[in-house]
Amino acid sequence: QKKVLELERAAAQSAKIHAHRAGMGLAGAGDGAAGAGAAGSAAGRRMIPRPPAVHTLKGHQGQVTCVAVHPVYTVAVSGSEDGTVKVWDHESGDYVRTLKG
Repeated sequence: QKKVLELERAAAQSAKIHAHRAGMGLAGAGDGAAGAGAAGSAAGRRMIPRPPAVHTLKGHQGQVTCVAVHPVYTVAVSGSEDGTVKVWDHESGDYVRTLKG
């Protein structure tokens, strides 16, 4: 029974996390009122980048069209209209490699 209670607690915590993420996505796509109410909580403010930038990742020849950051590792990737994907270490700002499409 102890194991069941632990699993239920973990499931409830996971549901809270995913509900919060879904709420953030919906608030961000709304009418610009994302800074008010529950979306303006400390967790929401923590996710907003603040100047000054720690690193500027430069190297694409074309316009950058997408960026993704790995949630666990210190890897970020950026895709560009020049047909390349660049891999970066976002903590150090170091360039890792280029993948060509």
